[in-house]
Amino acid sequence: MHTLRTADIRFENGIPFSNEYGDVYHSRSGGMAQSRAVFLAGNGFPERWLHKDTFQILETGFGAGLNFIATWESWQNTVKNPHARLHYVAFDKHPLLREDLVRIWSSYPEQRPFWSALVDSWPPATPGHHHLYLNNDQLHLMLVWGDISETLPDLAMAADAFFLDGFAPHKNPDMWSAQVIQGLARQARHSATLASWCVAGDVRRQLEKQGFRVWRSTGFGGKRHRLEGVFDRIPCDAYSAMTTPTRNPALFRSANPLPRKALVIGAGIAGCLISEHLIHRGWSVILLDRHENPAGEASGNSAGIVRPAPSLDDNFSDRLTRTAFLHTLKTLQRLSSDLYPLLEGLNGVVMPALDDEEHKAQQTLLDRQHWYEALLERLPPGFNGLRTHQPLIHGGWHIPLAGWVNPVQYCQAAIASCGQGLSALWQSPVAHLKRSHTEWLALDSEGVLLAKAPVAILALGAQLLEPLHGWSLSILRGQVTSAGPDPFPPGSPVICQNGYLIPGLNGRILSGASYDRKSDAHPDMDIQTHNLSRIRGMQPDWKPAPGTVLDRVGFRAVARDRMPIVGAVPNHEQLYSIMGLGSRGLTWGSLMAEFLAALLNGEPLPMEKSLVEAVAPYRPAVSS
Repeated sequence: MHTLRTADIRFENGIPFSNEYGDVYHSRSGGMAQSRAVFLAGNGFPERWLHKDTFQILETGFGAGLNFIATWESWQNTVKNPHARLHYVAFDKHPLLREDLVRIWSSYPEQRPFWSALVDSWPPATPGHHHLYLNNDQLHLMLVWGDISETLPDLAMAADAFFLDGFAPHKNPDMWSAQVIQGLARQARHSATLASWCVAGDVRRQLEKQGFRVWRSTGFGGKRHRLEGVFDRIPCDAYSAMTTPTRNPALFRSANPLPRKALVIGAGIAGCLISEHLIHRGWSVILLDRHENPAGEASGNSAGIVRPAPSLDDNFSDRLTRTAFLHTLKTLQRLSSDLYPLLEGLNGVVMPALDDEEHKAQQTLLDRQHWYEALLERLPPGFNGLRTHQPLIHGGWHIPLAGWVNPVQYCQAAIASCGQGLSALWQSPVAHLKRSHTEWLALDSEGVLLAKAPVAILALGAQLLEPLHGWSLSILRGQVTSAGPDPFPPGSPVICQNGYLIPGLNGRILSGASYDRKSDAHPDMDIQTHNLSRIRGMQPDWKPAPGTVLDRVGFRAVARDRMPIVGAVPNHEQLYSIMGLGSRGLTWGSLMAEFLAALLNGEPLPMEKSLVEAVAPYRPAVSS
């Protein structure tokens, strides 16, 4: 289980100093000057990235982000290609608090436009991967928070350059260990460069052992030397043979690029989001769906919930959902507009404890995983301050950043963002998918060709085509009930307790959702009664207005382990899936689309390799 503590710092004559490591965050001769002289010049920037569509940098110690801001400033001033993308992956065991970040950067007024955007996007202090999209999405900053010796083995990227930064080896030896340096080599493209202020002999010898050729250059400030290097001691052919999808999928795909044209079959949340994520990377996409509009299946409910799902053991599902929740908030913000107001329902989620035992379990979780307090608020027994109209007898949690989203608008916003790169074929039911030479063919029930492309992506929800026969999937039926009037005041939170209540839907309230294996698409009146009783549980005097009760039934495909199914479909060339999102499509969809798009493009994978394995289509919960 990953743990996290924020940085403990003090300031000495305006210079940030770590109490944990007894060392300064940057040179007393000037932080930005050090970044430019040591890390940018040491890696040959900006010349090395001028004519590249994508460039990837790995930094071992983010700190206050001086190297990042210096890089961003140089990138913005020198790269003229509006489609070029910079991926910057940085590790930090003890991330700074926002207020400390502001205090450090207040000494750099010339860089205010850059650090202000960084501060505004600064994520809550939870372990794992955090994603910031800056400079009109041309710059992707991935912050990996946790001990680098634990988190680096879980990374997959194709680094063009390394910033070896951090506190001195004699004060922070774990960051400069042989294990970490070996892990860095496993992320390197052939001929990747490195730069560091550290020239310690042990560090140089370990770098050379792992395939880097290093040398000392003229130092900066009070240091005589700095370090430069290049990853080329292993012959290029031999290194290419070592680069396999299992060892490092990002390196493999970056060395073996795919044709940038894809079929996406299914226009629910998953299909619309993967289409949008690919098109923003320069792909052309043909989106096929059997309905006349997007979100015609389970994604068609009037509202759904976006929230994390904490657990005592911080299991795969919890870690995935936490990372995905924070990623989704940024995607909703990016896609929201006057036409698609995706943020209007993010008024928080209340999770009442069912009894004293559950309240104690909630307390235990926060005590054990204290960093969850960055996302959750404890609510004491009897609390009645969140407009629920009923006190929380046993207390509970409040998740301020969470809430509800209209999935139909979400799909529409994603499609609108695609622009000219998308060809949408509505009322085009795909009955067969066949591989012919170098392309996938989407055929209707009569064998008529609907579309073709080198890459195919299955975003089918509960529908299964021939390549998926034999997959172990369950089809679960869900029924939601909506009615008016809405008994809650404007801005009320979602309530999750043995189901959910979603208020604020234009004078209506939504209750759901059931889980069963029935195949009947018609509403079940017993389920409707149960859904309505959930509303009365919070509003005893409430009655639905005549003629306002509406039910909707949808079907979801889920794996036995209830994890999504995203990645390469086994035994099928250039066929991928983004399926099995179940009832968490709104929370998981954006991260799963980002992951699959990154996988297809050879970019840094946006989540740990252990999570990549946990969602892989070839895992036992899917393939047997």
